[in-house]
Amino acid sequence: MFQFSRFVVGLALLATLAFALPSSAEDDKDPSIKEIMTKAHKGGDAILGKIGKDLAAKEPDWADVTKLSKELVGLGASLAKNKPTKGEQESWDKLTKSYNESAKALLAAAEKKETKDAKEAHKKLSGSCKGCHDAHKGK
Repeated sequence: MFQFSRFVVGLALLATLAFALPSSAEDDKDPSIKEIMTKAHKGGDAILGKIGKDLAAKEPDWADVTKLSKELVGLGASLAKNKPTKGEQESWDKLTKSYNESAKALLAAAEKKETKDAKEAHKKLSGSCKGCHDAHKGK
């Protein structure tokens, strides 16, 4: 009887974990445009804001800039996989390609600890908002 009780408790625990853990399909799903923009651009806790603060320091925290830049490259790749809510796909492809190139340039500069190049790439990324929003931002 005791073994049966342990078996039932173990089975219940496994069932609970199965429902609590996200499925691998959810893990593979790319974030939405809104999720990407919130994480990368929106507010003081956004990736670009953090990188900007690091780059403004006398001695940037290159480990942090590199880590955040890698995350930005991943978000940029996910951004390109999304479909625009408005505008032509060709324009979206062109703009997301440019965004990704700038994110990769930022990462390369961070890995080489090149402040000037990192600041230029950061400025380009930060200035990319209006062009993309004018062409593609939905309501």
